[in-house]
Amino acid sequence: MLIIVGIKASIIFWQFNFYHFLVPPSPDLVAHLKMTDQFIAGNWTLTGYPPLLHTLTALAANYFHTDSLAIYNVIAPYWLIIPIFTFYILVNVMFEYKTAFWATLVFALVSTSPLLSFADAEYADILGYCIIGPLYLASFFWLMKDYRWWKLIIPLVLFGLLLSAHQLSAMLVYLVTLASLAVNLIVNHRADKLERKKTMIVLACFLFGTFLFYILAKIFFGSLLSNTFTSIFQFKRPISDITGDVFQYSELSFPLAPFLEFVGFAGIAISLVVYKEDKQRRFPIVAMIVWVLLVWLMSRSSLSVLPQRIFREVSLPLSIAAGFFAVTIFQLLHNNYQKYLMALIFGYLIVINSSQLFLNPFMLPDGFKNMVWYRENDQEKYDYINTNLNKDNKILVNSFNPVLVYKLQKAGFGLDQFVSLEPPNLKDKKLKTSTINDSVNNSGSTYLLLGVAPDGVNTDVYFTSFVNYTKATEYLSNYEYDKSNLIKQFSDGSKLIKIEKPEVIKIPDKSKTKK
Repeated sequence: MLIIVGIKASIIFWQFNFYHFLVPPSPDLVAHLKMTDQFIAGNWTLTGYPPLLHTLTALAANYFHTDSLAIYNVIAPYWLIIPIFTFYILVNVMFEYKTAFWATLVFALVSTSPLLSFADAEYADILGYCIIGPLYLASFFWLMKDYRWWKLIIPLVLFGLLLSAHQLSAMLVYLVTLASLAVNLIVNHRADKLERKKTMIVLACFLFGTFLFYILAKIFFGSLLSNTFTSIFQFKRPISDITGDVFQYSELSFPLAPFLEFVGFAGIAISLVVYKEDKQRRFPIVAMIVWVLLVWLMSRSSLSVLPQRIFREVSLPLSIAAGFFAVTIFQLLHNNYQKYLMALIFGYLIVINSSQLFLNPFMLPDGFKNMVWYRENDQEKYDYINTNLNKDNKILVNSFNPVLVYKLQKAGFGLDQFVSLEPPNLKDKKLKTSTINDSVNNSGSTYLLLGVAPDGVNTDVYFTSFVNYTKATEYLSNYEYDKSNLIKQFSDGSKLIKIEKPEVIKIPDKSKTKK
């Protein structure tokens, strides 16, 4: 276990140090910063997320007398390390340490979860689904192994914590528990009376817990939870319809990684084969299969505005299935030398299919570089503007870096993010330039910050924060200015330009004119 964590930590911290990252990934980072700063200021109104992540960050910022961005930056690598521990605990409770070892090795090195969430700055999702969620499920499986009424308290408390971290993650893992209990009751209807009774009692308690937490969340979280509940059970389109904007399952390799795609589903298949003979592990096998099917169904529901976003959550149960596959194969081998050889082959396949060592999009050293990063040249802009410009002056920007824009706004600058259609389709070049000049000069801003987006960012595809970047930059690049108005050209090519104010034509007051 410590070896796995050591390998992963070495990869993550080396990459962070290699590029001297000043902040974790964006664009969701800005939303987290705004909510955290709002909490620091004493305004506890919820704005899109449950409060746990932002409350903890705000408390840390106050305790260490620093800002929210510094806290998010310090803890950034740990979003990819802490889930390794919680995942191992979950699999060890579900099965045993051998399955937990191989499943965790696949999860840490091969799986793109939580890498994809980390790259999108979905820290609330990681906290909920990859950290608290596995602990909640582990307590649930512990309860099912050795039923004691007092053990019901632990998963219910953890679910309350999970609900305060991320509502979608809470609903997903909670539905896993309910569906697993229901399916287990159906497939084991002939089981002994005590087993049926235990399952029914636990199911009834969890159903009651569903109602209780819904009421509490309705009171404290407003529409956040009710919208999630409603959308889960309203299918947006027929399951058979896989056209248009629906996630194509031929694209599985991106959210899952190819090795996990094949070995994970092989583990699901082999679990169906050994299910009847493996009495001790029947319920974990049922839960593992239900988890995969549930994520697939949810990726087909009205939540699937971004179906790939939902479907990538299947990485966790498929990593468990991959570990189950490895251990089952080892058990079929009678000779120790054969087992050692198989372990070497499986370990080799895991290493060469690592999502950060040999495969894109996170391959070292450039993996995280191609996200929306606030870098040293952006800090250069911030320092110069904050030091040399008066905060009374308004700045026109082309939406080139959401973190820099937020930092400047937080520092007290008035910023106007330019949104425009394509440059005027005029044949007369002079008239076209004149139109653009008039537009900028009359914008009400004193300066134009014509910025360059971070290297490697596909501004037209991946990030909504840059939805207007290309057109706005093309438009503003046609702005004509005197060389003396170029205040500063930064190292990445970004320019700070003083805007020419339109001349004010004074109309003589005829009433004061001498006759």
